[in-house]
Amino acid sequence: MSINPGQTPTPASLLTGTGLEPFQVTRKQLNNFFNSPTQVRQMITAGWIQPVRPGKPGREALFDYQSAKDAYARLQAGEEPPPVQARMKNQLQEVA
Repeated sequence: MSINPGQTPTPASLLTGTGLEPFQVTRKQLNNFFNSPTQVRQMITAGWIQPVRPGKPGREALFDYQSAKDAYARLQAGEEPPPVQARMKNQLQEVA
């Protein structure tokens, strides 16, 4: 996929490379799009990105594309997802 100079990429073009909007995306596509597996995990845990089908051995989890688009807009607006609870707990123990 190529983006012309001055052209702003859309979430659909970054996720699929075609510009067509998918209904569902995999976690791998989310990680590639947001370029941060930690941030993707935080957004999923916070409920910003909604699961469509849970993963299990031999089957990838699928996530709602529209919620991923909404999460992208929230990040562009300057919002940050809350940290994952386990990380917060570890930080609190380090301070104590």
